[in-house]
Amino acid sequence: MPHRPTLFVLISIASLSSCQSWLEPSRVTTTDSYLFSVPGGSHIELLKPVTIPAEQARVYIQNGNLYLQQMDVNQYTPYCEFELYDLSPQPRTIQPDTFIIKQVLDEMYTSTYRSQHLQTVTVNFSPMLTAYSTSYYLQSLQQPAVYRLSCLYWSDVSSDSFPTYNEITRTLDGLFRFKLKHTAPI
Repeated sequence: MPHRPTLFVLISIASLSSCQSWLEPSRVTTTDSYLFSVPGGSHIELLKPVTIPAEQARVYIQNGNLYLQQMDVNQYTPYCEFELYDLSPQPRTIQPDTFIIKQVLDEMYTSTYRSQHLQTVTVNFSPMLTAYSTSYYLQSLQQPAVYRLSCLYWSDVSSDSFPTYNEITRTLDGLFRFKLKHTAPI
């Protein structure tokens, strides 16, 4: 039975390589999975004019509604930030347009909430919060001031999941629409 270890090694390698390809985001085709990624070369269409106030570079979107301040959105459910490159002393209106999605980037930001009680010397730290963010870096020849669309939510560290494509399309409903580039199966 000298060939038994060789057979075991071959089966192990085959099993591991099949698991690895199953987990590749490019192979995930269900849009309700946080592993689904918008294919490169896709587009996103702005359906209505959006006005960015003076001295601001972003607006917030949640459940198809526009908000001017971050404090107006529920940060624990998916929301998006539509951003320009810079501030301006005048309000700017971004007209309906189709933007090329140059890059998609998933990022996590962490924060702790610190509370101090005046009666005691102790400082209490709450559990760590994490923002799970998917950013779409945009390009338009007609409106070069547009920078990106970032969709995120805050959760405790046990969540470990980025907003899904379906959650993002629901929060953008009526304002933006994705035009996914279809890719051939690998």
